[in-house]
Amino acid sequence: MGSKHCKQFPIEPDESRLKEISIRTGLSKEQLFLMHQEFLKDCPSGRLSQRMFTKLYNDFYTNGNAKKFCKICFMAYDKDKNGYIDFYEYANVMGTLMNGDIRDKLKLAFDIYDYNSDGHIEKKEAQKIVKSIFEMYGESLPTKSIDMEVERLMKKFDSDNNGLITEKEFIEGCLKDDELKRMFVPMFNT
Repeated sequence: MGSKHCKQFPIEPDESRLKEISIRTGLSKEQLFLMHQEFLKDCPSGRLSQRMFTKLYNDFYTNGNAKKFCKICFMAYDKDKNGYIDFYEYANVMGTLMNGDIRDKLKLAFDIYDYNSDGHIEKKEAQKIVKSIFEMYGESLPTKSIDMEVERLMKKFDSDNNGLITEKEFIEGCLKDDELKRMFVPMFNT
């Protein structure tokens, strides 16, 4: 299924990297091996392309258009920025989703939303994020409504009023406000 979207990559798992991921995520060696087998079913060459990632994601969000949100997620998950998600990048994300505490999951969410990886979320990023989340769920909002929602969110998150949301502000804002947590980490089981 995924082989035409994947470039060749060493597919045998590296024991030392698996041990490192196991320590970081709490996933057992057995879980990682099973996860590796499942990953290879979707991407036999060991690399997941953005196109295939989007296709798999759209299978879960059938009422909307997850393409823009997938692009943002993909950029966050592809840590080495080589244009593919390899098994180790995938396992780190899945380990965080499965075993991470709320702060770990919020950090992952922040990394997704800070899609240019500059350490903060700017208003422009927030607008793209809000729009992509609504589109993913099959809802569309006029630009004016999106701008109003972004202004509301910036006021809630940006505690130092500098026009930027830092990782700390994002995490603390979500921990204090269940509405924000539900909006920004809906895919994480918190």
